[in-house]
Amino acid sequence: MKMFGIFKRKKKREDSPEDTRISAGGSIRGGELTLEGNLHIEGYYEGSISTTGEVLVGRNGRVEGSVTSKRITLSGIIEGEVDCDMLEVMDGGTMIGRITAGNFIIGDGGIFEGNIRKRDSA
Repeated sequence: MKMFGIFKRKKKREDSPEDTRISAGGSIRGGELTLEGNLHIEGYYEGSISTTGEVLVGRNGRVEGSVTSKRITLSGIIEGEVDCDMLEVMDGGTMIGRITAGNFIIGDGGIFEGNIRKRDSA
């Protein structure tokens, strides 16, 4: 596993009641999604996402647009821009575009194509 930055591995998080899901087969185009809490995507989303929680893009998930979040875990595909404290591209995950992140981790089998900028710590 290639690592950029320092991280601590958390225990697997169970979904909480405030989680929002975009399911496999679901598709949203031209959206602007702003929410508090976590977001789990297993479908297609085109547009912008902004959340105070975590974003999980599952193996069947694809996002085209921008994602702003505390933490992003990517097993599917994001094509666009991300801005987060932590981005983790898992085995099978693909990130294409521009990253601004405090920490960036890419696992074996993860793909990244684009530009990365370390978020300034204030």
